[in-house]
Amino acid sequence: MLQWLSAIPILASILLIAKLVASWADLPDRVAVHFGIDGQPNSWASKYTLGIIVGLVAVGFMVSLAILNQFTKAPGPLMVITITSVVATTALWQAIDFNISGKPLRIGIILVPLVLLLALSFFFVFSTPHTPKP
Repeated sequence: MLQWLSAIPILASILLIAKLVASWADLPDRVAVHFGIDGQPNSWASKYTLGIIVGLVAVGFMVSLAILNQFTKAPGPLMVITITSVVATTALWQAIDFNISGKPLRIGIILVPLVLLLALSFFFVFSTPHTPKP
């Protein structure tokens, strides 16, 4: 039904890795890896740590999709993975930009898909028929 959604996390992962590779030479050795709600960095690490984070996120989405495709065809989990990949990719993309140019994070861009993710999660949890146990 919504299997085309599988392409979004794959594409997001590829684009994020391409962004990191293209930006690698411009990244300082010490980069911001976590940001507060105000968009200001509050945790720093080496750029290699950022590379590991991006790699783990990308691989995590691929593994999640592979597992999901093996065990269920339900649209809910696929939507959650898709929206989560958009949130993570947006956040990491902005972190890379911040570390290169100092361009501030736009938290709203991250929060919109996050709110959508929460709304969809509640929808699928509460719309799933539950059979009472005898």
